Amino acid sequence: MASEADLQDIPLDVDDSDTTPNVPNGKGDSADSNAAPKASQLPDNGVSSGDKLERSSSVVDRIMGHSPGDTLKQLAYLEILMADERESVTDRDVVDAVLNALVGEKFDLENNFLVRSSVNVRHLLKFMNHCSEKLQAEIWSMLSGILRKSRRNLLAFTEAHFIQYILERIDSCSPMIGDLLMDMMTVLAGYSITVHELQLLFTKLKAVDNEWPQCAPKLLKVLQQMPARHGPDEFFSFPGSEQAAIALPPMCPQKWPYQLGWSFSLWLCLDPFAGVSIEQEKPFVFCFQTKSGMGYSAHFMGSILVITSNRGPGKGFQGSLNFNFEPRKWYHVCLAYVYNRWKTSLIRCYVNGSLISTIDMPWFVSTSENFDKCYIGAAPGLQAVNAFCGEMSSIYMFNEALSTVTVEALYQLGPAYKGQFIYGNESPAHVNEVTKRIIYDGKLTNSIILMYTPVACDTHICLDSTPTNNQTLFMHSPHAVMMSDVKAVVTHSIHSTLHSLGGIQMLFPLFHQLDCAKEETVEDDRSVCTTLFDLLCDLLKNSDTLQQQMIQSRGFLVISHLLEEASPQHLTAHTVGCIIGLIKHFTMLPSAGALIRHISDHLLFNPSLWIHADPQVQMMLYEYLASEYLVLIPFQTNPLRRVSTVLQIVHSIKHYYWVVNPQPLSGIKPRGTVKARPSEEEIIQIRGLLLAFIDRVISSSKEILEDELQCLLNFASTVSEAENLYDVLHLLVLFMIHLPSSMVPLFDAKNGLRVVFKLLESGTEAIRIQALKLLGHFLSRSTSRRKAECMDKSNLFSLLGVKLIASDTHLSMNIYNVLSEILVERMANQIVTEPHPPFRSEEHIIQNPGILKVIAKIICQSKPCDELDDVRKLFLDDLIALCEDNEDNRRTILQMSVWQDWLFSLAEVYPQTPINTQISADVMELFRILLYHAIRLEFGGWRVWIDTLSILHTRVTYEDFNIQMRKAYREYTESTQVTAASGSQLTQHGSQKQAGAMPKFPAFRIPEFRWSHLHQRLVADVLFSIEEELAEWRSGDEQKLMDAVNSSENATFVMNTVNLVSNLSDVLITAVGGLLPLLSAATTSSGEVDVLEPGYGLSIEKSVSLLQRVLNLADMMVITSGFSVSELETEKNMTPGTMVRQCLRIVLTMSVRNTLDCRYQAGTLSPARQHLSARNGGDRSGNPLKALVEGTRSNLEEAESARIGLTDPIANIEHLLQESDVARLRAVLYREADDMKQAEWIAMSIIYFVSVLMVSKYRDILEPVTTPDSSANTPIFPPASEEDQSQAISAGQSQDVSADQSQDVSADISEESQPQEAAAGQLKEPHEAKSSTSPSPSKRSNRSVSPYKGSESEDDEPAATTQSVVADVHIPAVHTSALKTASDEKPLSSDAQTSQVSADQLEPVPDGELTENSQTEDTSTAEDTSTAEDSSKAEDSSLTEDTSKVEDSSAAEDSSKADDTSAAEDSSKADDTSAAEDSSKAEDSSLTEDTSKVEDSRHECSRRF
Repeated sequence: MASEADLQDIPLDVDDSDTTPNVPNGKGDSADSNAAPKASQLPDNGVSSGDKLERSSSVVDRIMGHSPGDTLKQLAYLEILMADERESVTDRDVVDAVLNALVGEKFDLENNFLVRSSVNVRHLLKFMNHCSEKLQAEIWSMLSGILRKSRRNLLAFTEAHFIQYILERIDSCSPMIGDLLMDMMTVLAGYSITVHELQLLFTKLKAVDNEWPQCAPKLLKVLQQMPARHGPDEFFSFPGSEQAAIALPPMCPQKWPYQLGWSFSLWLCLDPFAGVSIEQEKPFVFCFQTKSGMGYSAHFMGSILVITSNRGPGKGFQGSLNFNFEPRKWYHVCLAYVYNRWKTSLIRCYVNGSLISTIDMPWFVSTSENFDKCYIGAAPGLQAVNAFCGEMSSIYMFNEALSTVTVEALYQLGPAYKGQFIYGNESPAHVNEVTKRIIYDGKLTNSIILMYTPVACDTHICLDSTPTNNQTLFMHSPHAVMMSDVKAVVTHSIHSTLHSLGGIQMLFPLFHQLDCAKEETVEDDRSVCTTLFDLLCDLLKNSDTLQQQMIQSRGFLVISHLLEEASPQHLTAHTVGCIIGLIKHFTMLPSAGALIRHISDHLLFNPSLWIHADPQVQMMLYEYLASEYLVLIPFQTNPLRRVSTVLQIVHSIKHYYWVVNPQPLSGIKPRGTVKARPSEEEIIQIRGLLLAFIDRVISSSKEILEDELQCLLNFASTVSEAENLYDVLHLLVLFMIHLPSSMVPLFDAKNGLRVVFKLLESGTEAIRIQALKLLGHFLSRSTSRRKAECMDKSNLFSLLGVKLIASDTHLSMNIYNVLSEILVERMANQIVTEPHPPFRSEEHIIQNPGILKVIAKIICQSKPCDELDDVRKLFLDDLIALCEDNEDNRRTILQMSVWQDWLFSLAEVYPQTPINTQISADVMELFRILLYHAIRLEFGGWRVWIDTLSILHTRVTYEDFNIQMRKAYREYTESTQVTAASGSQLTQHGSQKQAGAMPKFPAFRIPEFRWSHLHQRLVADVLFSIEEELAEWRSGDEQKLMDAVNSSENATFVMNTVNLVSNLSDVLITAVGGLLPLLSAATTSSGEVDVLEPGYGLSIEKSVSLLQRVLNLADMMVITSGFSVSELETEKNMTPGTMVRQCLRIVLTMSVRNTLDCRYQAGTLSPARQHLSARNGGDRSGNPLKALVEGTRSNLEEAESARIGLTDPIANIEHLLQESDVARLRAVLYREADDMKQAEWIAMSIIYFVSVLMVSKYRDILEPVTTPDSSANTPIFPPASEEDQSQAISAGQSQDVSADQSQDVSADISEESQPQEAAAGQLKEPHEAKSSTSPSPSKRSNRSVSPYKGSESEDDEPAATTQSVVADVHIPAVHTSALKTASDEKPLSSDAQTSQVSADQLEPVPDGELTENSQTEDTSTAEDTSTAEDSSKAEDSSLTEDTSKVEDSSAAEDSSKADDTSAAEDSSKADDTSAAEDSSKAEDSSLTEDTSKVEDSRHECSRRF
């Protein structure tokens, strides 16, 4: 055993040049005394001096007893023992001995674990070279534990350059030792690392031969943990030992404490010994007292901070903070003493910027003694129990009580701040502008009275850093003294060290090595990329300098490029989480906008980086963009480039995230095809997230920018694949819905409609639907002027129909639903596949009527199918629903140009299926609604009626023409096939000529007007609607009806109805056969007539039915009302009295029909003569008289006939004229009482009419009808031409009808009406016309006369006379009196005869001419008195034949003139007027001549009677 003296001469392999043993007295022994002898130098004989010492009971005690306090000697001795007494020294003994040597005493993991000096650590590292691997593992594991228990141990190992020691040996050590060393290095690197050590660490990470070093993953983990440190790099270290404190110079009592208050602020970190006694140890933070103990102090009781104020002996006050301070954590503590003169003073206690407690301090310390017991980290006496153990930084004292916002601002500066609050640029980047204004306003700087920082120290002197101009509170020099082991420590964080090596760029080569291979023995539970991203994020979060370096070097662009070249496996969910966490952190920093922009542009919005990553990773990233990104980063307050962001995302969707390869159709080169891509479903989901992000970007600002819209429109116009286009197009629609204020004008300015019409050419219905949705929302949110300029100016509605027709074979239900939405501008956000809900007329208004024509055009040009029938039916139902109860919708349609054309095109002229029949019925119902509206509410609405008839005529005739052409072509085809099959022996040339010869079909020309079945239904429906309205007016009260007719509110309705009556009257009279043929049939004894032909395609029965209804309207509107037709005639450029004469003709025609009906019911007509002829395809075998009768019967069979005023006109078949007919004649007569000439003409016409009927009645009485021979049963057919008529005359028929009389005598000429304004007229009293030939307007009466009532006064002499004639025709005396009354009328004066007479107001023939004719006829009759009866019969026959011929000529002329007037109406108003005048003149002339012949017959009958 070597002696102690011998051991002192044995040196260890340790470089002692930089080591100084840490002895209690602070002095080290000389180098010679520290040298220890080697084992080979031990003496071989003799007893060593160690034998004189008493050996301890164990090896550990022996080692501790050897050179106490000298670690070097103890470790040297331990090494000797390990070599000589290997069997007796265990590993446990070695470990305990090493730990005891480190702490200088008996090691205890709970109570004594502080390493006394870094020199001890250096000795330990040299000793470890001589230990086995197992022993090293045990020692390193124990050292790893004590490193985490105290920051002072970290300081000791850091000063011993332990990190360098590890890096130099990491490659050669075993994995077990390497893991232990890396664990210790992780703890130390987080505390401090030098430039040399960091450089050595990066050297160890460099790949060799494209392979990572074995220790690389472990070193990366160490590197990752380095930024995870909290606290300043510079601080005051307090060991907690006796005499350890910062002593301040004495403070002047006149300068401190201030009565207005003062504040004390510092950062501190507790690092106490474990197991300390709370009752005994009270570490002081500060103590400012006098010799007598007066002053302020703050100390800890365990983890609670206690504030004390001593005013004098026994006059102290204490208060504690309600806050628990944890060890080894940095806290900002600020105590603000608030002085109040009139109330209790207090102390506000802040921890980490928050107010924790408010302590009442009723006494203010005021003394004349100097505050000479001022310490930081200790109390007076400098005892160990009161010494502060831990670290402090940035100690301030202010001459005012700081406010809460100021304290919060101080906390935001962080523990690393050590300035004087002068320069704002020295503050950390995360400090906002509000905090900067509070701190750097100059007030806080001027209030500093004490300031000590660890960077302003010189050996043991702590310099006062108070601004020079500030008042000092010390008696002499303000500098403090760091006593005992208190020292200012400067550490090196990874941020500052990395900056010395070149900054953040040092990490970029590591990203370049991502794909380097790793050794199989390396266990890598986390990818290298993830580790590097964690390190990068932690570095950037905690260093403003590195942030600026990242921006200046475009670091994210470099990293993005390196990641693109690397394998996509490195991009994991954790990587995305790191990027998201970094962005979230930077959003809290007011000056980190540039960093966020770089991260977004180069990482988040870089599709080439993410396209090949795991689809779930991509969805995670884009879900964050679509949901959280804009919540944290609003574009309104952040300098992100919004437009470029939208462009970049759209570019990604177009070139990277395509669903279908865009190369074939769109010609767009696809990208991201080199490596694996997500599936189609995943691509669709990702596209949805990207578009949702664009939506959030644009919608967050409540407007869309010009470049953004242009980008989306460019996408829509260049991408042709429906799969790649649909979702982007839907996004455009959403913008149009939610951002109309900015979207509509920009969409118009950027010619967005061009894109819409380009999209309508797509072969995919979904794209067309979205395009229509876009168009509909644009129109619904545009002004009327904008819509007119965009759509109407270029006739885009027509183009819309062309595009839709070219895109599909028929109009689908989906397309129709969208078009119907555009029609009423009620756009649905979703696509409606089923028939849309029914329209409600009170809610849905037609806004775009041009869509109606588009829909109708598409339907007509679509290929027939079941869906098309459903669409057409739904379209008509919608139109009916829109027009049924909404005047605006009806008026909108009526204002459209040629709306009848497209509406008629929806119906089948000759429907063959039930659905077509129903559709045609709906079309006619719609016409009824619209035409009735035009007549009821619109001025000049009768013109719509005329146009509708004309357009319908064209439609029907064109359909007939097509049928004929198809039939002809079919016959031609059949004949060609027969010829080819007959095997003709013609030559090849001849065969080809015969087979190729095709007949030339004539061009279509509109024929003359005829009433088709659609015309007949149309007029019947319109008349019924008018009758319904009048029935509501009547409501059982005739006077109420008259008031409504004469009301100015209904003037438009009355005027249009009168025009309708005027247009229909003559046509219907002609259609029933004409007035004269009917009168001829009524006045013959057998009812025989030569010609009775229906006209214009109307049957007699239908014509009579309509004529009765027209007469009913004329009764209420003209005959018995006060409506003035003069203004209407003036507007239509008609001769005065034309309207009344038309009404008179209607009344006379229906009166004759009623007379025939009575004779038909009475059986006085000859059965053989009831079969009259019918031309123009009429049924010769039918019974026209029966048709005349049945025409009114059909009206009476209607359920509504009684309510609308249609009653049976036959009250008594024995009467010559029915009471209703007499009332009408009387009303017509008195209707024009103011106009003397017109009244006289009407009166004379009525008298002549009644006279003719009276003569026939006399004849029937005197000569009853006998049954004719059976040979007479054959119907008599008149000649069909003028040549036939001349042959009949030359054959010996009656010559009594002159050539002049056979000319234009028909009164059935249709007069075309002109526009007019209806005005309420007043009915004239009959006695006024009797009393004066020229009554004044003032004498007119407002009383209306009902057409179905007799005379109301005995003064109505003409009516009374007529009534007596009709009612008592069987009394000869009455008839004689009537004839006498008629013959005794005073003839007109010569002036009246020669006065100006218009064509429509022909005066009656004077009595002189009648007398002359009578005398001539009497002379001829006297010569043949023997055959009076035969002569009478011949006269009757001649008159009948005459009237038949005249009627024949008149009917032919009527047909010609009706066609002329119809064509004239379409061409010009001038032709219309001319035709009306000619017709009126011919009618008046015919009626005058006819009445002359009737008068002659009357004289003959009187003579014979």
